[in-house]
Order: sequence, then structure tokens, then C-alpha cells
Amino acid sequence: MAEEKISIVDRIAQYCLEHIHSGEWKPGEKIPSEAELNAVFKVSKVSIRSALQLLRAKGYIVTYHGRGSFVSEHLPTVDNRDVILNLSRQDLRDITEFRQAVEIMAIRLAIERGTPADLEQIRLALEQMRRAKDDYSQYTRADADFHMGIIRASHNSILLEAVMAIQNRYLHYLDEMNRYFVNKLDASVQNHQQLFDAISLGDTDLAVSIAMIDLRRNIHRIDKQLAGEDAEI
Repeated sequence: MAEEKISIVDRIAQYCLEHIHSGEWKPGEKIPSEAELNAVFKVSKVSIRSALQLLRAKGYIVTYHGRGSFVSEHLPTVDNRDVILNLSRQDLRDITEFRQAVEIMAIRLAIERGTPADLEQIRLALEQMRRAKDDYSQYTRADADFHMGIIRASHNSILLEAVMAIQNRYLHYLDEMNRYFVNKLDASVQNHQQLFDAISLGDTDLAVSIAMIDLRRNIHRIDKQLAGEDAEI
């Protein structure tokens, strides 16, 4: 049974790759939806999603929440087995600066205004992250819930609206970072645990420091990895 599932996932992925490599599906173009692929293969949604996740992990497609999946603008070559980051250096910097502006203030206000119920929602998201470490896509959803929990705990509607206004870009950023650093999700959970502990203790300076270091570390890791250096920091 397991072999049959792996086979169909590989078959769907190969079908997509053939259309990409042939140029029929061009970089930047939207690929068929899950429903359309299901009409071709007549299989479960799980198999379709597993195949798409495999293609995302290898850098062939990019998925935007609410919009669908698109052929990557930066396709890996046959000899290039490195993971491709589908974010430009400018996008990475812009979203990081946005997160610094919004999330750091949210952390300060969450410590000041957050309720026990708010903290419980953040804790539940953290537990979901811990359970989803083997699936970066599921991990991203829990990761987003964790940070949105902090923003909601700030009880500032403008901060929440600011993030919701760019929700798709925000989720895409998290999804790409978690895919790119999929082998570091254990460390990511530890960092989020430390942030949660600092917020729970009401230690504003420590919580802000942890968040700032984590945001800057991501850019530094990518710079080193793109330069061919060891990104383990």
C-alpha cells in the first residue's frame, strides 16, 4: 500500500516536471490546480498535495496561499541540487524590516496586555509546530499561528490589520524560509520556545532580543549559504 502511494506521488511529480522541462509550463505561469490534477490522475488530494510539496521542496514550483502554485522563476538545473529560495534579496530584506517594525512592537504590547487565554493560543501553536517538524508546509501554518497569536495578544487592531493586509506575502515568506531551512526546524522550534518563555515571564528585553537575533540570523544564513559557506550559525 505504501509503495503504491509513493509511486503515484512520483508519477504526478514527473508529469508536472515533464510539462516544466518541455517549456509548456513556463517560469512564472500558474500550474493546474489540485482539482485539475485530480481530474487527470483520479487520486486522493493527499497524493496531489504530496507531489506538489515535493516539487516545492526541490524548487520547481512556488505556492502562494489563496492563489495557487506557479512555476518557479529560478528553476534548478540538472546539475544544481541546491534548494532554490523563491524570494529575492530585496523581498527578504523588506519583509524582515516589516516584521521588525510590527512584531517587535507586538511582543512589547503582548507582554503588557496579553491575557492567559492569549498565551494559551500561542502555546498551542508552538505545540503544533513541534508536531509538524517533518512537514515544512504544515510547520509554516503553525509558525504563522504562533506569530499571529503574539500580534493578537498585543490587542492593537492596527498592527493586526497591517499583517493581514499582506497575509499572502507574509505566509509565502514563512513558507520559503521553512522550506529553505527545512533541516533546521528543530532549532527553529527551540528559538520559538525561548521566545514564548520570555513572553510568559514578562521579560520584554529578553523577548525582543530573541526575536531580533532570529530575524537577523535568517538573512545572515542565506547570505552565507548563497556564498557557498557554512550557514550553521
